[in-house]
Amino acid sequence: MGSQRNCTWILGLSRFRVVMMEEEANGRLVIRIERRGVRRYTCSGCGRRTGRVRSTRDRTWDDLPWAAHHVTLLYRQRRIVCRHCGIRTERIEFADPKARVTRRLRQQIGVDCQSMPTSHAAVRHGVSWGKARRAENAFLAEWDRTRVKRQPRH
Repeated sequence: MGSQRNCTWILGLSRFRVVMMEEEANGRLVIRIERRGVRRYTCSGCGRRTGRVRSTRDRTWDDLPWAAHHVTLLYRQRRIVCRHCGIRTERIEFADPKARVTRRLRQQIGVDCQSMPTSHAAVRHGVSWGKARRAENAFLAEWDRTRVKRQPRH
């Protein structure tokens, strides 16, 4: 049990805890996580919280590697019944909607793509070239959105 607590701390997802870890034959580490605390879920449409669950489904995201192991997060995501939006999936804090990688892996791939070719970053993180390219584009869009834009001097 102490081992799972340490893994939860290392994983760094504040509202989740590690339930189980297993290593696949190819060396990939699969970490099953579940939500901590109160069982109220955030609607992905309007952001309101509800406790009414319609169904669940296991969903996976690639995450940052641990040492030499590529990591896959496995979470039982809920389809919830929202009073305002109807049936929606719950919002997950560590990943974007419909994404297959976590935000922090996307960020790391984007940083790596700035200093090496996209194909090298894809191999380094164990993702396809297309996934690495999308991560790089998302990284650049986020950078452009948050940077200070100076007015040209004429």
